[in-house]
Amino acid sequence: MLAQIEKDQTRIAELEGLFAAGNESDGEDADLENVDTENGVLPKALVKALKDERKMQAGEVKGIKKRVKEGRPKPTVDCPPGCVVVHPH
Repeated sequence: MLAQIEKDQTRIAELEGLFAAGNESDGEDADLENVDTENGVLPKALVKALKDERKMQAGEVKGIKKRVKEGRPKPTVDCPPGCVVVHPH
C-alpha cells in the first residue's frame, strides 16, 4: 500500500512539472517549428494555431462540397438509392 502511494506521489510530481512547463510557454511566442512533443504537452499557441487551421480547412471543404453539389445535373428520372443516372455529354 505504501509503495503505491509513493508511486502515485511520484507521478503527481511528474505531471505537475509537465503542467508547469506548459504554462511557462503560454506567455512566449512559441517557435512552432521546434516543438518538443516528447512530454505529450503542446503549447497553447500551437494548439490554437492547429485548431484555427482545421476550422479554416473545414470551411473550405464545405464550400467545395457545396459547389460540387450545385454543379451536378439534376436527374430527370426517378432513381432509387444506389441507382446511377448516366448523362450523355
